Amino acid sequence: MAWNDEIVRRRGEQGKAINYSLPHLKVFEFSGFLGCRSEVELVKYFLENATALERIIIDPRGDLAYLCCWELDCEVAEDTEAENGARRRAKQQLYRLVPSHVELVIL
Repeated sequence: MAWNDEIVRRRGEQGKAINYSLPHLKVFEFSGFLGCRSEVELVKYFLENATALERIIIDPRGDLAYLCCWELDCEVAEDTEAENGARRRAKQQLYRLVPSHVELVIL
């Protein structure tokens, strides 16, 4: 997708996303949310195109980091500073964007 293309990000170019109707999508879960502009744009895309959307779940914990630590048999603190920062950014950036009929859950 264009918002995750390294060359596009480096050049500062923005491509226009193709709008596909997502009439059956009720729940959108975003794992590994950090609060980058491109991530907020992705959430906006789903808000605009998923007409039946009922809930957005934002999880700042990345699955890959936990998988890597699990394989190395080490402990991972549940709430790291980065995760707490991502939660704060999610609240600041998304609460004003999400309409009242869509439940915003930040884990």
